[in-house]
Order: sequence, then C-alpha cells, then structure tokens
Amino acid sequence: MISEQMWSGMILLGLVGIALPTAFRAVEARLPRWYTGLPTAQRGR
Repeated sequence: MISEQMWSGMILLGLVGIALPTAFRAVEARLPRWYTGLPTAQRGR
C-alpha cells in the first residue's frame, strides 16, 4: 500500500515537473511579444 502511494507520488511529481516548464515556456512565448523587438528598435536609434 505504501509503495503504491510512493510510486503514484513520484509519477505525479514527474508529470508536474514536465508540465510546469512547458506551461511557462508557452506563456513566455506569448506574453512578451512586444518586448522581442524592443532591444533591436532601441539599437537602431
């Protein structure tokens, strides 16, 4: 019984460890679109 809970906890932590960085990467790719061209625009001035 304890080992089943341990394995399910390990699998859950592994899935969370995969899902969180993927979600943050998706948010980071969409959210600051205005920022991606800002350094280039400032250098051109």
